Amino acid sequence: MASVIKRKSRLTTELVTAVDSFVTSALPGGPFPVAAYSRFKVDHPVVKAVPDMFIDDGADYGEIAAQRMRLMMDSFPPSEPPAPVAREERRLDDEDALVSKINGERVRKGSPEVKLHPDWYVPVIPAGLSRSDALLVLQEMRQIGDAGTWLDKNDELVHLHPHNFQALLPDAASSHPAKTSTRTEA
Repeated sequence: MASVIKRKSRLTTELVTAVDSFVTSALPGGPFPVAAYSRFKVDHPVVKAVPDMFIDDGADYGEIAAQRMRLMMDSFPPSEPPAPVAREERRLDDEDALVSKINGERVRKGSPEVKLHPDWYVPVIPAGLSRSDALLVLQEMRQIGDAGTWLDKNDELVHLHPHNFQALLPDAASSHPAKTSTRTEA
């Protein structure tokens, strides 16, 4: 907390006051405790060893508190820069996308995570289904499949649970709304 760098003293009076309690090992005699508001002569070895912990005698409590705050702020490590803002995920064409069974995140076919765990992903478009005959599954249902995938709009479950599906836009590049992600996928 206290500095032992030798520098020109900023203390101008013959007596000084400790701004806070502390113990220093900067003196040859071993640890030396100092109580807050203790008064020392400016040429005392402890004052010379850690001058930042002292203020001119007669300073009011506001000045002492300000010096104590400066010492406290200097003792903290510098603050970390803010975390980078997540880039918006690049849209994937439905034909090139898979949906994670774990978290519903869309990934590109052939990505490293798909190669690592292929059973965790399902295609957005089931084989043989076209956009004109499909609805987007909005909520996972055990009988149907995973949210974000397509299902034939004539399927019996569409009629039983219409609130779990959404019509696909015919000219949209992707039927899935954009999400923010920390992915750096190309």
